[in-house]
Amino acid sequence: TSTDDLYVLSGTLDVDAADDGLRGKDSLTVAGGTVSVSTGGDGLKSDQDAGPTQGYVHISGGTVSVTSAGDGIDAHTDVVLTGGSVGVTSGGGASAGKTETSAKGLKAGTFLVVDGANVEVDSGDDALHSKGALRLSSGTLTLATGDDGIHAEVAAVLDGADVTVTQSEEGLEAGLVTISNGSVDITAS
Repeated sequence: TSTDDLYVLSGTLDVDAADDGLRGKDSLTVAGGTVSVSTGGDGLKSDQDAGPTQGYVHISGGTVSVTSAGDGIDAHTDVVLTGGSVGVTSGGGASAGKTETSAKGLKAGTFLVVDGANVEVDSGDDALHSKGALRLSSGTLTLATGDDGIHAEVAAVLDGADVTVTQSEEGLEAGLVTISNGSVDITAS
């Protein structure tokens, strides 16, 4: 836990925590290395609410693996994935279903962006969730969820990523949905 910015640049980091795994109050950045987190709370988290330029999680490289009882990645503002490989199992996975506890795979308070990362999510709650907008521009996403595959309160733009939702209640939900490129394959029941 850092009260300011937390950077992971290289090396191997194994975290086993009763509550949150890695928390950068102002921001959390993973640019390289291998990060493995197992937690009873949220996996990766930044929760600064003092302004729009803080409270974000950025992954630009490396390999990140999260198993969490709560949200896999939780940012007060933005979740931005521009590289690397990210694997999240939250809330016991899709087969566990949604419960009262927030167990989203990736959760952003403002904006969620995937532009170049490879992402696999198995979540009891929404796989990708933004209280604002989200954009999936490039990379590969494979999502299984007990609730929504992709959920954005305002808008969802899919303009280049390869997205597969293998299990969901609702595959894609947003105030406005734009699909202009990439591939989208959704299974919902």
